[in-house]
Amino acid sequence: MTRPWAARVPADAALATAVLRLEPGIEVLESADGIWLRGDSDDERLHTMLMQLPGACRFDVLPEGELLPAGSRLPKGRLPLGPWMKLKTWARVELPTAAFAAGAPELAPLRLVRVDGESDANLLLTSIADWAAYGGTAPQVRLEKLRFAASPDGKVVVHGNPLPPLPGERHCERAGIATPCGWGWSPAVEPELLHAAWNLGPHDVALVSTDGSWNHIRSDQFARATHCAIRETAAACEQK
Repeated sequence: MTRPWAARVPADAALATAVLRLEPGIEVLESADGIWLRGDSDDERLHTMLMQLPGACRFDVLPEGELLPAGSRLPKGRLPLGPWMKLKTWARVELPTAAFAAGAPELAPLRLVRVDGESDANLLLTSIADWAAYGGTAPQVRLEKLRFAASPDGKVVVHGNPLPPLPGERHCERAGIATPCGWGWSPAVEPELLHAAWNLGPHDVALVSTDGSWNHIRSDQFARATHCAIRETAAACEQK
């Protein structure tokens, strides 16, 4: 097991520490010489994240609170006294709203950025024409795990797994928050927090665009994917 650790970053790098807010057990302290972080143990991944913070100095914390700089055998200084607080509480995130008011939108620290890795798509934004063509021939066994919602402009959101092989925009939905595949929040934030902040119902979906704006799709706007429901929805869209 690794011993307790601490790290210090300059005060002007405070925002960068938000990338660690979801890591368990990390505490923070603001002092005259910068922002201090501490934890009971770390691993190679967390160590790398700490050393990527701008101007970071990392220490091992000895039993009496003495600080052992990384790569040194001699203690130098002591860990500052508190009050310490949880980094997750200290690094609060300001959330964007769903407002479409006149004028330029307000900028918010929370934003969508490109992320590495693949995410499993379970929501598809496609056209009513493609959805109707697929739904007219697909076996019911392929439809029974899907639900869909249509908009007046001829767009359809198909939700479930596996998704149909149709052209469109694929999203990854977690806790009702559907973000485009290949995109994630910066700083990282739990989808459950956004679900509560945006006042979503139990089975509602917030369909998020790459610019951070989103549309609220209520659970009662979704229909079970059946041949009849798809056919009737397509016919209703054609009449508008």
